[in-house]
Amino acid sequence: MANLATPRTWVVGETVSAAMMNAEIRDQMNILIGREIKTGTMSISFTGVDSYTGSTVTFPGTAFSTTPVVIITIPTTAGSTSRWHARATSITTTSFVPFFQSGSAGAAATWSAIACPWVAIVS
Repeated sequence: MANLATPRTWVVGETVSAAMMNAEIRDQMNILIGREIKTGTMSISFTGVDSYTGSTVTFPGTAFSTTPVVIITIPTTAGSTSRWHARATSITTTSFVPFFQSGSAGAAATWSAIACPWVAIVS
């Protein structure tokens, strides 16, 4: 998908044509509208591990047109979530598998219903 163009700098007294407005407004909006974005939150629980592979998360609605980029967030760094990292694995147009890993090898933790938001986007 195309990226947004640098916005035009308008000049005082300039005659604006339909082609200029279409390029500046319509075409840029079409690029934004064309982005596919899905979001969600998963609840993560595990006991006494230093890495954890979660259950497959299925994207809501229809499949993406191509494989998206998926970002997972651990919204707190307090207690058992401190020094943990999250990423999506096995990403397809319909799902991904969340993976969590401690930043300290062997530093096992227990999580109980930690809400971890995710966003998937095709741009």
